[in-house]
Amino acid sequence: MIPDQGTLLPLCSRCQQRPRRPGQRWCQPCANQYKSQRYWRLKTEEGGAHDVIPAPSQAEKPIGLCRLCGMGAWFEWSPNTWRCALCGIRPAL
Repeated sequence: MIPDQGTLLPLCSRCQQRPRRPGQRWCQPCANQYKSQRYWRLKTEEGGAHDVIPAPSQAEKPIGLCRLCGMGAWFEWSPNTWRCALCGIRPAL
């Protein structure tokens, strides 16, 4: 578990390195990797009989605090672009 603002965040059950997504057992990179592997596995198993539509990969939600206001709440402004919920700036890289 990783300490974060006085609480402990559970680690991903797949890689044991990054915190889990809220309500899930895996972190975002592990979920994206699983989706990609599943897509190619189904594509080869079916032999092209059915078109498999891959699920879009999602940007990982920032886990740090905002450098301007110090708040840790983020929302997805547009696909793969996160902003602070209070002041609206992008997270520091």
